[in-house]
Parts: sequence; structure tokens; C-alpha cells
Amino acid sequence: MIASGDIRWFRFVRPEKRVGLERSLPTSCATLVAGLMGLTYVTVRLRPLAGSKRGLEESFLVDTGAIDCFVAGEKLRKAGIKPEGRDAYELADGTTVELPYGFARVTFMGSETVSKVAFGPSDTESILGVAALESTGIGVDPVTKTLKRMAAKPLKGARFRRRLPRRAPPRGQE
Repeated sequence: MIASGDIRWFRFVRPEKRVGLERSLPTSCATLVAGLMGLTYVTVRLRPLAGSKRGLEESFLVDTGAIDCFVAGEKLRKAGIKPEGRDAYELADGTTVELPYGFARVTFMGSETVSKVAFGPSDTESILGVAALESTGIGVDPVTKTLKRMAAKPLKGARFRRRLPRRAPPRGQE
């Protein structure tokens, strides 16, 4: 069985190397890997933090390999979202670029969060990053390739563990 980490690695291999890798695999494996690379899209609405009526609503590619959202800069500016700083990002082809970023209200599947959004070139496909997904309690089901709401958001902190009673040591290790 291929682990989800393997799928993510394969997905972000440079396109010219991906073709060579698929050709080097047995036909059944290449078909299996290509079938696992299904794309998931979701309708997302972006608005400025100030609560403006302006905004942007379109279909975003869900990318669990991307941390921040990524949208064409001119679309973000039209929506009223302003650059706040610059950060370095690694693109899918492996190149590193420095891009401006801003913050926006991100709404999808009935949930809203605030997320960092990178200003990309005009031909950029809009991407919903994993930070926005996880902060709303929504994840990607790797089997069905659909978005699913978690029963509860994980909140695992050391403070909470201290309040729990200590477990008795196993017999013979007292």
C-alpha cells in the first residue's frame, strides 16, 4: 500500500521527472499512482479583514502540500486585500520565489477563518492551503478525495496532559 506521504512526494516531483518515473514503473503501478493523484476543488470566498463587501469567490484547488493560500495578485487587489509583507515560497517545480502576502477572511463549506494569502502572478491557479483547511476543522479524505469535517479539532497541549491522572506502571515495572 502506498502511504499518503508517498503520494504527496510523487505529486510534487518536477513534471519532466514525473514522466520518467511513471515510465519506469510497471503499468499497474503507474496506473495506481496516477489514479491516486485526483484533484479536489472547493468554492472559496476571500474578503478583506476590515469586513468590506468586496471580495473574491471562485473554485480553489485544495493542496495539502501548500501551507498558505495562493491567488493571482491582481484578483486579490480587486477584492480589497492588500500586501502586508513578503515571504519565500517553494513552488511545485522546486524553485524558490519571494512573494508578497496579505491576510484575508477565507470562507468555504460553511466555515470561516483568517489565513495568509500569497500574491501570485496573473496566470496563477487559486490554491487553498492546509493552514486554512486545518484551522476550520476540515481535512481531505485520502480514499474518496473529498473534503470532510472533523468531529473535533485536535487540541493537544502539554497543559492539558498534566491535569490527567498518572497511569499506574505496568506490572513488574514498579
